[in-house]
Amino acid sequence: MTLPNARAKAKELLGAIEQGADLKKDTEVTESSNTNLETCLVNYLAHRSSSSKSLKPRTIKQYNDTIRLYSADWLSFKLAAITEKDIVNRHRDISKGDVDGQRRPSKSQADLWGRVIRVLFNFASREYKGVNGEQLFTIPTVALSHNKQWHHIPRKQTHIRKSQLEQLLDGLDKFRQVYANDITGCVVVDCLMFAVFTGLRKGELLGLTWDRIDLSAGYFWIDETKNGQPLELPITDTIKQILTRRYASKAGNFVFSNKELQIADPKKALKRITEYLELTFTWHDCRRTFASNAELAGIGAYSIKRLMNHKTRRDDVTAGYIVQTADELAIPAAKVEQAILSAAGRVEEQEAIDKQLIKALAALDDKTKRKILF
Repeated sequence: MTLPNARAKAKELLGAIEQGADLKKDTEVTESSNTNLETCLVNYLAHRSSSSKSLKPRTIKQYNDTIRLYSADWLSFKLAAITEKDIVNRHRDISKGDVDGQRRPSKSQADLWGRVIRVLFNFASREYKGVNGEQLFTIPTVALSHNKQWHHIPRKQTHIRKSQLEQLLDGLDKFRQVYANDITGCVVVDCLMFAVFTGLRKGELLGLTWDRIDLSAGYFWIDETKNGQPLELPITDTIKQILTRRYASKAGNFVFSNKELQIADPKKALKRITEYLELTFTWHDCRRTFASNAELAGIGAYSIKRLMNHKTRRDDVTAGYIVQTADELAIPAAKVEQAILSAAGRVEEQEAIDKQLIKALAALDDKTKRKILF
């Protein structure tokens, strides 16, 4: 800028100040309007880290990885420069696997990317305002809804069938005996059995520590859950057997640990186990198996929700009056355990026990029958 031009600009700014302009605010608005995608991501994660509902490390990593994998070439782009057409085209490319660094086509990853982008633009529309408080950015992901481009991947329905439970439990027991020297494998076997009989998520299981287990009182609790609500559960007979076995080889504070180290990724051990069992299933299949057997056992919906640690709707007034600690959940948990054991052929079904009881009573003389009844 030449000296005459600088003087002219200075006069212009001085005139604006005399008319009441806030140059500092105007500068802040200009800086906000120039915010790029990477800055928005960093600011959003910092904002959530300082809020009462902070993101979990896993979620932070997922947001970073998703944006940097599928939008690496956009990081320096100003938010205002990202159009609806850009969003539509990139979502389509991710679905087809046409993005650099992407290993294969993935509709679910395309939807995940779209949701993260939407979160960032929602944050930007509230965080960065104009001179009079107006929004500086629109939400370009609305084009995905308008074009009906979201894939809406349905929930998986895979689980361990009732007819496969005997194969599962017997196979896990045999694996522990045959591969006793495979410490990690044996720990994962116990962890899988724990998952089948509690429905807990993999992360909740692997993060379980001995200081959150009270064997004498018959309950344990999970502090860090997916929905943020702590969960207190009863220790059933099967769970007690698993915990007693793990305590005998206790090393460190984690229940399911390899020596003193927490098992972070049991993927390889799970593969070894499923190949030995000749039965393919995932960690979350154990959770769905627990829920399915809870329904078959006739457990009430509220008890199932609590055992699974699912939130009830905010407008569900009744749920607010139902208190369900480990004591209240002991009977429902025992019923689910019996349903799973019955399906696996480890205990007789209730119907068979009733038939045996009726047969035994029928053989008694009249006087003994009356004595039992009255």
